[in-house]
Amino acid sequence: MSHKLSDGLQKQIGKATLLKNKPLLITDADEVLLNFVKCFEIYLEKKGFWYDLTSYALFGNIKQKGTDEVLSNEVILEYLDDFFRTESKDITFVEGSIHFINKLLDSNFQILVLTNIPFKYLDDRKYCFQKNGLNLPIIAGNGPKGLVVNELIKDFNENNIKSILKKLNISAIELVRKNEKIWKDNFKGKKLKEEQIISILCEEPKLIERPIIVHKNKAVIGRPKENIDSLL
Repeated sequence: MSHKLSDGLQKQIGKATLLKNKPLLITDADEVLLNFVKCFEIYLEKKGFWYDLTSYALFGNIKQKGTDEVLSNEVILEYLDDFFRTESKDITFVEGSIHFINKLLDSNFQILVLTNIPFKYLDDRKYCFQKNGLNLPIIAGNGPKGLVVNELIKDFNENNIKSILKKLNISAIELVRKNEKIWKDNFKGKKLKEEQIISILCEEPKLIERPIIVHKNKAVIGRPKENIDSLL
């Protein structure tokens, strides 16, 4: 498995103008800001299929109406591509998401959207955001986002984490995403000191709870979104 960013992603990151003196929020798009599942369900309904939301996985859960025959992965990918081609400009936003994004922008945050969408439809996704008044930098990825996040926050070091922990008023273990495979496979159940956990978070940034919203001398983890109101 490759652990190197593609040239395309490197170019996108290089074009993202980020200021080191302003707090940065990196967010996903689908099911965070955009109603991907809701809009994809409507699209599938028109095509004669339905989305079994027993789990959020696409493969194995899209079925023919009437027979419940499961679509093959290859066919699902074809319909997913067609969905992005025909619907990307018109996907609706999660209720309240535009309000919170604008509230953060008004509070001097810079926000970058990191989304898994075919690069050929990136301009359509940008159009969707812009027509709703959000002119945000958007990076189109494909697969796990850890490498891209690592590159975007490569100056994120132990002192940064200690500073954020102080602003959050929590211990390092409370900042860990404990359901991540890396944590379960390598660290779960081990007696780790505070400094050891901080070092792990530096080496594996995907283990850091997110989004973290920093404002002046305080910070909150932005889920649930009501936490942000208590900060701003």
